[in-house]
Amino acid sequence: MRIGRDCRFHKPRKDSKRARIFISHRHKDSGQVSFLRNQRKTSCLEFTDYSIKKPYSLFWKLSARYRIRNSDGVIIALGSSTHKSKSVEKEINIAKRYNKPIIGVPLRKGVAIPKAMVGVGKIIKWNCKNIQKEIDKFRRKRK
Repeated sequence: MRIGRDCRFHKPRKDSKRARIFISHRHKDSGQVSFLRNQRKTSCLEFTDYSIKKPYSLFWKLSARYRIRNSDGVIIALGSSTHKSKSVEKEINIAKRYNKPIIGVPLRKGVAIPKAMVGVGKIIKWNCKNIQKEIDKFRRKRK
């Protein structure tokens, strides 16, 4: 696997109209996260998905660093056990290092927030208008 050689991720275009979003989540919640991704196709949300599709790849950390660095912002999908995930914590720390805006979207009611996200990110409800408003802010920061 060659990191950064895929034409989609090699040189992100600055003039792209869509925001580039990295979605961080625990693998257990991938069903709900795929629903969030599919909302792009129903024109509810407009963004380019920069997240890692295959979990536990050999170069996961390197790939996460590259994709987060080239994204406009990070969405943390907060599930029931996301706060225990080491990979989500590492992705939040990478986003902090590159000063990327972070938002948390609870997938269920009463979820715990990861320690790395406390005081850094913003928690919003899963609502297309709310999420799109934050994504638009990400895109404006790029310009």
